[in-house]
Amino acid sequence: MALALNQSGYVDLGVLPISDYPFTLTGWFRVPNVPSFFFLMRVHSLTTGSFHALVSENFSSGKAAAVSFVGVTGTARSTTSLIPGQWHHVAGVFESANKRTVMLDGGNTGLNIDNRVFDGATQGQLGSFATSDAVDGAEIAVFNRALSLQEITLLAKGCSPVALPNPSQLAAYHDCVRRVNTPARGPAATVVGSATTVDHPRILTALGRGTQTMPNRTVGPYQIDQEQIHHASASAASLGVAGIDYVAGQGSVAGVGMNQSVLQGEVLS
Repeated sequence: MALALNQSGYVDLGVLPISDYPFTLTGWFRVPNVPSFFFLMRVHSLTTGSFHALVSENFSSGKAAAVSFVGVTGTARSTTSLIPGQWHHVAGVFESANKRTVMLDGGNTGLNIDNRVFDGATQGQLGSFATSDAVDGAEIAVFNRALSLQEITLLAKGCSPVALPNPSQLAAYHDCVRRVNTPARGPAATVVGSATTVDHPRILTALGRGTQTMPNRTVGPYQIDQEQIHHASASAASLGVAGIDYVAGQGSVAGVGMNQSVLQGEVLS
């Protein structure tokens, strides 16, 4: 499941420990087929009005963008567009005052080098909060560091943010399965208005990244990536997992005959 958020329903992520660059905003999003500008998520300053955000430019190109607004905007745009009604992974790396990068589905990278000096952006928000059309969100994370290209590629292939190295640098994390704060990292989040539940993109916490409990999800489907598999051969047989189809470094497991001691996936609580 995931959360559908519209004008009357967004998520206040609380006061985040972000005091300067670098930081990263990332999550799975699905936008409606309407010609509008959507905020997907952002951090902003209530004092200065500045913000740093992931947006969907459905009013024009339909591209994903990482935007820094400090008096004026600096915008990095993806090279391809979001497809309305389809889940996409979007990440914005705000590395420095003159470097912000957006990645759509692990690639399609856009870079912007306009100078936007950080002047505060601690409050986090998830959702459009500017349109009556819902934006769906899942696996939302704010890191107070710049994620690498490899890490963002893993996230786009289904890796959970809590499975990346240095989880202590997660300023905020919400899987958005039916509700926020279950599980979560960072300050408590609050749903403003209301939010409805919708289907969820496939996410995995894999062998070698530590066992993670993901409550409130139905068992399977699962998704794995070769780079996530540690201490095991790349062959399906050596994993000892039934139902695996290993193709070009990726595999999908239907959940039938799943050996939970080998691969930790989505579980029902």
